[in-house]
Amino acid sequence: MSKEKLDETLGKVSEKAKELAGEAVVIAQDVYAKAETKTKQLAKDAKLSAAIAKDKTNLRTLYRELGKAVYSGEGETDPLKEKITATLAAIAENESKKG
Repeated sequence: MSKEKLDETLGKVSEKAKELAGEAVVIAQDVYAKAETKTKQLAKDAKLSAAIAKDKTNLRTLYRELGKAVYSGEGETDPLKEKITATLAAIAENESKKG
């Protein structure tokens, strides 16, 4: 093979390698962006799940308090009912925000 032909072949190989490297960078950036978006969504969902779990625990406590107030006939039930309604709304809102 002549030197000119070898130089031409090496030039083509070099250009193809640069092209492939550029494509690899674009693909890597796309994968990174998708992974970043997914990670942020998972973190957001985890925070919402924690808030929902806390609200459900509070809800069980409120239901117990309401049951005691009704059973004993003592105490105001309206404030408890309002807290229960607000807690249920908070749970529904956080559930709707999850991805």
